[in-house]
Amino acid sequence: MVRWPYLLFLAATFCPAAELPNTYFEQKVAPILAANCSACHSDKLKTSGFSIATPASVIGGGSKYGVAVISGDPAGSPLVKMLKGQIAPRMPMGKVLADGDIAVIEQWVRDLKPEQISAAKASDWLWPYKKPVRHEPPLVARQEWIANPIDAFVLHQLEEKKIAPAPSASKRVLARRLYFDLVGVPPTPDELNAFLTDNSADAYSRLVDKLLADPRSGEHWGRHWLDLAR
Repeated sequence: MVRWPYLLFLAATFCPAAELPNTYFEQKVAPILAANCSACHSDKLKTSGFSIATPASVIGGGSKYGVAVISGDPAGSPLVKMLKGQIAPRMPMGKVLADGDIAVIEQWVRDLKPEQISAAKASDWLWPYKKPVRHEPPLVARQEWIANPIDAFVLHQLEEKKIAPAPSASKRVLARRLYFDLVGVPPTPDELNAFLTDNSADAYSRLVDKLLADPRSGEHWGRHWLDLAR
């Protein structure tokens, strides 16, 4: 018997939601979203995990509220609620969308079929098979806080929510975090003292490389897969 999730997988593979006939979205909804939301929610800069690039990505929603659209139910859809300010933060950020524009989006949601919603959800399962896309680090105010490109994405989310970064951890705390995370055990007194007395600029990165090369790192992370392989 073919199981239902497998049918959804096939539907997403051969008829993804982004390819379902949706002239109304392309002609009416997409221009509104592009004019008001593309600065933060393009396919390259998916703030809060939300992109307006395709009907599927809009339906799929973001990391905070999940699926953004409930077929046939504009009033219950998180997308419409955020546009109306019924849930925070109100979108688009820093402006109020015109009632007429919201009405256009509501009509799209009202006309959506359940199978389009299902296909959009199923398409999320295909992420391991999608070609990775390079995303340019977003612009942030506190450039001095960035030590590597990943920091820019983290800081962008913090600044968007007006949250200040936490103070830097001490070397002792950093060492313990690294040991527990990479090899699963705390550092010995000698290992900890060696790191604390190493004042070179690359002391932290060299400790990371050392622990990644430690056989205990493979043992620590391999146990997750071994548990599944039993």
